Amino acid sequence: MARHDNLSRIDLIRLLGEAEAALESSDGDATQHLLHDLQLHRIELEIQNRDLRQAQADLEESHHRYAELYDFAPVGYLTLDPNGIIRSLNLTAAKLLGRERAGLVDRPLSGFLVNGNSLRLFAHLRAVFAAAHETSITTEIQLRSTAARPLRDLRFDSRAHQGSDGDFCCLTTLTDITEMRRAEHERDEVRRRLDLAIEGGDIGTYRASLPAGRVHGDARFYDMLGYRPGDLQLDWPGWLAMMHPDDRKRVETRLRPVLAAELDRFESEYRVRHRVGHWVWVLDRARVFARDQVLGDLELAGTHFEVTRRREAELKLAHLADHDELTGLLNRRGVWRAIERIRSQAIRSSTRYCLAILDLDHFKLINDAYGHAAGDEVLRVVARRLHKGLRQADWIGRWGGEEMIALIQNTTVAQAVQSIERMREAVSAVPIATESGEIQITLSAGLACSRAASDDPSEMIARADAALYRAKDAGRNRVVFDGNEAGQRAISIAEQLQEALRHTAVRPAFQPIVALSDQHLVGEEALARIVDPVHGNLAADAFLGIAQQLGLMHKIDAMLLHSVIERLRTSQTVIDPALLSFVHLSGDLLLHPEEIDRLAEALSSLSVSLGRAPPVVLTIAEEQVATSTAQVNKALAPLLDVGCQLALGRCGGEAGGFRFLSTLPITFVELDGGLVRQARESMRARTLLLSLRRAAQDLGLITLVKRIEYAATCEQLLELGVDWGQGHLFGRPSEPVTP
Repeated sequence: MARHDNLSRIDLIRLLGEAEAALESSDGDATQHLLHDLQLHRIELEIQNRDLRQAQADLEESHHRYAELYDFAPVGYLTLDPNGIIRSLNLTAAKLLGRERAGLVDRPLSGFLVNGNSLRLFAHLRAVFAAAHETSITTEIQLRSTAARPLRDLRFDSRAHQGSDGDFCCLTTLTDITEMRRAEHERDEVRRRLDLAIEGGDIGTYRASLPAGRVHGDARFYDMLGYRPGDLQLDWPGWLAMMHPDDRKRVETRLRPVLAAELDRFESEYRVRHRVGHWVWVLDRARVFARDQVLGDLELAGTHFEVTRRREAELKLAHLADHDELTGLLNRRGVWRAIERIRSQAIRSSTRYCLAILDLDHFKLINDAYGHAAGDEVLRVVARRLHKGLRQADWIGRWGGEEMIALIQNTTVAQAVQSIERMREAVSAVPIATESGEIQITLSAGLACSRAASDDPSEMIARADAALYRAKDAGRNRVVFDGNEAGQRAISIAEQLQEALRHTAVRPAFQPIVALSDQHLVGEEALARIVDPVHGNLAADAFLGIAQQLGLMHKIDAMLLHSVIERLRTSQTVIDPALLSFVHLSGDLLLHPEEIDRLAEALSSLSVSLGRAPPVVLTIAEEQVATSTAQVNKALAPLLDVGCQLALGRCGGEAGGFRFLSTLPITFVELDGGLVRQARESMRARTLLLSLRRAAQDLGLITLVKRIEYAATCEQLLELGVDWGQGHLFGRPSEPVTP
């Protein structure tokens, strides 16, 4: 059967003829065999015909699906000739062009384009036909709008194709990109408006890698700080370092939840140092756009908006809320707030504060005589002078009219009186120049100090006001304190001390110092006295505590030592050259090298006059050198260089220690009087006293004990081996020496 598989119809007819001849000329078996083969082949032909029909049906189905895919594809398909004539297109392309497909074939595509796009189309076709085979060329072309179809943006993707007849055509895919272009336009418009807003609103943008990466800003970011891009290389720690110290902790606190992935937004206002040194306020708003959950690193994008002018305006408004516009001092509201703060601090620290009401004397007459403009100028100048006289921690405000209130915290009565007196003197020291001429002004003040932590500020103001009334009643241009007798006495002494220093009325009295072995005179100690013929002389015990509070001890020391030098100069023929003059120095003098230099110059002149070293022993208490012997050495060097000797006072007291004996050029050791008294009853104190005396003896130092009143004490000190002594037992202080 296989040999008949490929027989044609003609061959089959021929075989049938041969089969008939065979049937006539041969036996029937061969004929039957041939008929059998023909029957089988006929069946095969029928099968082939059926397969052919199925293939034809499948081809028609495939062609139908292709036609549907082609016609209803989401993009348009065009076939154009080199002149831009439409040769074929699918339904999508026809829909894009807004016509029936039949009405578009053989029409020029340029007729459907927006004016000016025809040239773009022909340039596109030339590029397509000039390009290499299978190369796709892309361009964008706009279709003209109609009543039924708005203007559309199309993308043309084209390549050349050679047909079976040898002619070339352009196969083009049309994609509607109208919505995409509209979205891009809206995006560009938003970006343009944002750029304009950023540029017009002084907004800088930045990107930062935290916690330790780089900070990258735009030109405005750097410009608001006085830099150009590239001038400043920043990382986040460096940016934190540029922040104001008062703002840095707040920024780090707000950033902490962002670093911990609790928040994705950050916002804070803070100050950053400008290139020239001033501070720029910025409003920083940022958002996390990338985060590494494993390493904890993150990327921030943010903006900096400069808010310096707004912050300054807010600060100015806040300032005006609590300050007087004319004088710049606190106003009544600000004064009350300051009183509450100072009172709270005083309660917490168990300290005192004082309040003074200051009133310009006869101010109404100034307004009447010179006018309110001159009066305002007087108030402004007085306010400046009063403010200058305050400590940094104190406050002053305008209470109303010509009345001011000064608040002095953590103070004593004497210190407060000195402060107010200093202000009073500053106001009246120089006449005030105005357009109407110079005006002399004075003020009166009433002072009240807190009595207890629960002291009512209103009650304090009432007491200060009553004291002010008394100051005016007493003749004005003075300070009156509303307090108890002890306070009044302290103020009186403070005033007397200030007056004495102004008129060189601090003078020395001298008390003898003897050798305990035979009680012969070896020296004398200069003791400070205030000489006041009106109120009576004051001994040191009465005013040294107040002088210490007022910071005047260096002036007393200098005045006392100058008096001793002058006495030695003028009385050198009377005073035994072997006698020593002991002068006690306070630690306050060590802080005033200019005073020490003047004293050294006077001592050097005395040494030349005497022809020998000045017989002056400078005594400094052990507790005053406990912190820094090197500093004491340096401070006293000018005085020691001219030949003065040095005594260590109150050795063995609470600040005792032997190291001072080895580090300072000490010649005399004054043993602590309290230790001497304890030695009468305490073996431990006696042993310590003996140790100090032996140490001094081993070092070649002379020991001295002061304030010896009884013979028994003298005998005890002799037993201990003390060298010299001073006290009422050997002689009382003389009367103050006057010039």
